[in-house]
Parts: sequence; C-alpha cells; structure tokens
Amino acid sequence: MEPPFKKFASRMGEGLLDPLLDAIKDSELSNKYSKQAKTTEVYVPEIPHLLPVARWARDNAVLRDVLVHDETVEVKPRLSWYHPDDRMVPRGWFQEGLAADFAYYYKDTFELVDAPPITNVK
Repeated sequence: MEPPFKKFASRMGEGLLDPLLDAIKDSELSNKYSKQAKTTEVYVPEIPHLLPVARWARDNAVLRDVLVHDETVEVKPRLSWYHPDDRMVPRGWFQEGLAADFAYYYKDTFELVDAPPITNVK
C-alpha cells in the first residue's frame, strides 16, 4: 500500500524545494566568498575644534582598537572566572572578572604593570 500524498510530496520536492535548496546553498557560498573579499573601512567623522576631548578620542588608536570590532581577528572567549554557586553577583567579579578579562583581551594593546592573578581555573 502506498502512503497518502506520496506523489504530491515528490512533485513538491522536485518542483519547489530542490531549486529553493540549491539557491540557498549558492547564496551561502557567495556570501562566504564576499565576506572574505570585503574590506571594512572605519568612518571617521569631522569634529570641530571646540571639542578637543572628542577629537582626541577620534584620533586615539588604542581607543579605536578597543571599540571597533575586527572580524579578521579571532579571539577565544575567556569564561574561567564564573562560579555556578554564585547568586546575583559572582565572586571576585572585579579582580577575577573585569580586570582579568581586560588583561586577557587587551594584553597586546596596553602595557599592564600589575595584571591581576587568574584564579578559579578548573
């Protein structure tokens, strides 16, 4: 005995779904290659002389390195300071969390004199 709607399902697959899946596959491949060839330029706005702090922030390479995401550089995330028994505020949230994350992610950008020790690594 033949399952119900078998002919209908095969016609739908051949006529509608196969071309759709092929088009999706082709677009994914073209997106992959276009992302590799794409170069991103950062927009740098004009700032009047009346705003010297804003001009300093605009021209600061270290600040730009921290705030602008570079898709070509892959960074492994650091999640070692989290403790599952903590409720609202994790233990060592500043020393082992924020300060250690800052030292981990920006060790090449900044010269850190006293980097915090990383603990709770299991």
